[in-house]
Amino acid sequence: MNSEIRIEQLVEKHELEKVIPIEKAIWGNATPVHQTYTTVKNGGLMLGAYDTDQLVGFSYGFSAYDGKEVYLYSHMLGITQPYQKMGLGMKLKLKQAEIAEQMGYTKMKWTFDPLQSLNAYLNLAKLGAVGMTYKENYYGEMKDELNQGMPSDRMIIEWYWNQRSSMDVQKVVDDQLLLREVNGNPVTADIADQLLQGKEYFVTIPNNILELKKEDLQKALEWRMKTREVFLSLFKQGFQAKHFIRDSNRPFGYFYFSK
Repeated sequence: MNSEIRIEQLVEKHELEKVIPIEKAIWGNATPVHQTYTTVKNGGLMLGAYDTDQLVGFSYGFSAYDGKEVYLYSHMLGITQPYQKMGLGMKLKLKQAEIAEQMGYTKMKWTFDPLQSLNAYLNLAKLGAVGMTYKENYYGEMKDELNQGMPSDRMIIEWYWNQRSSMDVQKVVDDQLLLREVNGNPVTADIADQLLQGKEYFVTIPNNILELKKEDLQKALEWRMKTREVFLSLFKQGFQAKHFIRDSNRPFGYFYFSK
C-alpha cells in the first residue's frame, strides 16, 4: 500500500470504466459509463484516487441548479475497504473543491446519512460544510450493506469552501441536549410543537450505527426515528448543523446546531 496516493481527473471512457467495480463493491450497482462520460464532458467532475496504477477511490459530481444559482452536486464518494479511514475522503473533497473552483463553481451540495458519524465528522468538523435541511427516506428502500434495513434519511449540506470557518465546540452542555443516550437508547426532550428558545443545541448519535444494526436492528431503527424527529424540528425552526463532535474512544458523537 503506497502512502503517496495521487488524485486525478477521470475524463475518458476507459478511466471511467474502472470506477464501476468500486461502486458495485460498495452499493451493489453502478452508474453507466455513458452517463458519467456525458456528465464529465458537460460540467461534471469525476476524480480518481490512485495507489500507483490501481484505482482505490473516486468522487463524482455534476452541475446542478436550484433556481437561484448553479453549483456542483457531489453525488458519490467511494473508497475501497483497505484504504478507508486513511484521510482519503478529505483529500478527495479538497481536490474536488480546487477543481470545481477552476471550473467556475463557488458552492457544492451533497447528502449524507446523519447516523454515519465518520461522514458527519468529515463533512461538518473537518470540511466546515453546513447541514441545511433533512429529508425522510430520501432514496427509498436501498439494498446495499450500508443502507439495507433502514429508511434512507439524509441530511442535505452546503459547502462554500472559501467561506468555511473553524469552530471549537468541545463541551456538550447537558441542558442543550435535545436527544441523549440512556443505557444505549435514544431519549428525546419534549420538543413536539414546541418553540425552541435557545441559540444552540446538541443531538447525540451512535458512533457506529453499522455495528448497532448488526447487533440490534430494532434499536438502530429507534435511533433513526428519534433523530429524525429532532432534526426535522431543528431545521423547521431555522437551525443549521454547524459542527460535529466525535471521540473514537466513546460510543457516541454529537451534532451541534445553531442559527
